[in-house]
Amino acid sequence: MNARPNLTCPNCMHPVALEDEDLKCGTCRFKFSTLGEGIIDLRTDPFFDTLLDVDAYDAGHNVELQSNSLAEWYEKILLDCGLAPSVDHVFEIGAGSGNLTAGLVRSSFFHSVYSSDLSPAFLALLQRRVGTQPKEHLRLLLLDANQCPFADDSFDCVLGHSVLHHVANFELTVQECVRITRNGGACVFGEPVFDVAVYTALAADLILNLEVAKGEMPKERRNALRALAERPSVKLANLIGNRDDLAHIEDKFMFSIEYMKMLSERVGCSDFKCINLPGPRQLGSTCRQSIERTLRQVDSDFSFLDDYEFIFTTISRRIGENMDENGLTAFSYFVFCK
Repeated sequence: MNARPNLTCPNCMHPVALEDEDLKCGTCRFKFSTLGEGIIDLRTDPFFDTLLDVDAYDAGHNVELQSNSLAEWYEKILLDCGLAPSVDHVFEIGAGSGNLTAGLVRSSFFHSVYSSDLSPAFLALLQRRVGTQPKEHLRLLLLDANQCPFADDSFDCVLGHSVLHHVANFELTVQECVRITRNGGACVFGEPVFDVAVYTALAADLILNLEVAKGEMPKERRNALRALAERPSVKLANLIGNRDDLAHIEDKFMFSIEYMKMLSERVGCSDFKCINLPGPRQLGSTCRQSIERTLRQVDSDFSFLDDYEFIFTTISRRIGENMDENGLTAFSYFVFCK
């Protein structure tokens, strides 16, 4: 088994063993603080917190239904990256209320799990979800993922599920995650894909204009289609604009495959992959599902989309087949191999 990760003392930069019950630096005697039972507070700014609705998050994201399948999917990706037969030390960023964590701690593939978030409220929910766990199997860390208090090459892999698009300086997050990952390891981030959003916007814009030409249209339908049509422009403006202006925006980005590939090269990765969800699919069908999901969120009927099936079929045939993009999914997994 690989050596257990140590914390780095913020005062003298010497290593501090997480197994140390006092969590005290043996060199300068700095002592790390804890919140309640078992949550280590490693924040540099105690006022920096999440914008997410902690109380409503679980119900809105089907957390209870996803945990095991999520962990199994990340396990498969890591196996394909050559991390076999198991992972000694996995670091999780943006753990939230335990959507992925609960599956990680139940899996025999992951020996020691280090789950982190910058929200005390989320980590308290996570702690209640997973129950009492041996410290050698699960440690809970309150920290900013852009300031990871670990030495280089500390973990076998780093995972983040639906995290990066909330972070204004996500490039630094990726850089930090790669830094603390051992050579031969991988960082895997499940995130929304910009490429699919562009094709969805094309379909939504065409349908919106055709619906307008028909005459009266329900307000919620019009607003939903317009938002989908404009979404890529908004996300791109967020990416290239002043990131300081995004401080109070929850969902800041969608990520193009090409941008994430360039980022992997910039942070010194040896390889990069974009892994789509399994199963055969057509690009047009993926676009339709995205539109249906948005209409469902505003309680709008979406059966009218049957009238525009020709648009989705054309996207699959003219774009999906010719550009080999029929396998794209709206949410995919970016793999940074070190």
